[in-house]
Amino acid sequence: MSLTEKSELSSAVLSDTVLDTLVPAFPAGAVDELRSQVHGPVYVAGDDGMAAEVATWNVAVQHTPAVAVGATCAADVVAAVTWAVAHDLRVAVQATGHGPVRNAAGSLMITTRRMQGVQIDPERRTARVEAGTKWVRVLEAAAEFGLTGLCGSSSDVGVVGYTLGGGMGSSGGSTGSPPTTSRRSRW
Repeated sequence: MSLTEKSELSSAVLSDTVLDTLVPAFPAGAVDELRSQVHGPVYVAGDDGMAAEVATWNVAVQHTPAVAVGATCAADVVAAVTWAVAHDLRVAVQATGHGPVRNAAGSLMITTRRMQGVQIDPERRTARVEAGTKWVRVLEAAAEFGLTGLCGSSSDVGVVGYTLGGGMGSSGGSTGSPPTTSRRSRW
């Protein structure tokens, strides 16, 4: 096929029936077990609130995970990943929803936007942030010490995605790209 020919597949849309076949079956009580292990909300396909939990800024991508966990702390992330492994599910993680490029169909999706902690160490001139923090929170906290963060052109993007290579801010030419200015990541 040449670049000028239209592809039949480019206009294909997955119906709800096809998407439903991507959702694995779980033993009775398995999701209740997960809910008892995490502090944040847990949704399964078809639950009210699932679409809002996994929504993205990129409207071309609509996630259809089997399960979504709205993590509030690192312990929630550990419990969700452990549960996903035990139930043979892939794991997808979404911080602020700015960077998805493909659907997380049939997976366990962990959303981290509730994880908003920011700690500034003015002596070391560093910030420690949780996985769902947007730059605006870092900038506000750092300003109290006469510091700033090396964010991109918008403070409404997540620190983690940006720092792992999701953008280049106006100060990048003089300070370096985000991955080169990060001291440590905890996985």
